[in-house]
Amino acid sequence: MLGADSFVSALLRIVGTVAVLAAVYFFIVKPVLHTTEKVTHDVNHQVNQSFRQSQRQQRQGQRHVQQVTRRAQRQANRAIRQAGLQAHQATKQVQKAVKGQQANVGGLPKSAQRVIRCIQNANGDVTKLERCQ
Repeated sequence: MLGADSFVSALLRIVGTVAVLAAVYFFIVKPVLHTTEKVTHDVNHQVNQSFRQSQRQQRQGQRHVQQVTRRAQRQANRAIRQAGLQAHQATKQVQKAVKGQQANVGGLPKSAQRVIRCIQNANGDVTKLERCQ
């Protein structure tokens, strides 16, 4: 019987070791793995969601910049057209005034005569008119 006791004792030790290892697996390792997988999944989900949101905001920002740019271009074009019309009208008025007073040019001071000749030679060119000052 001495051999049977040592066999049963060895068997109980092996069963006890397996039971302890199984308990460690089910109560410690498995919950930690499950928690790690859940955290990894949540982090991946948050990163993907943030990436999609940043792309969406980037597209919205690009659209906004394009809208602002188009609006500024329209306003600049409108201002240029208005300035061109006003300059053209002013040029016509100056030309009419100069043509109406050409007979009296000789009696004006030389600086005024130079300005009048400059305006006459400008022929409506705004950049040349600006130099006539």
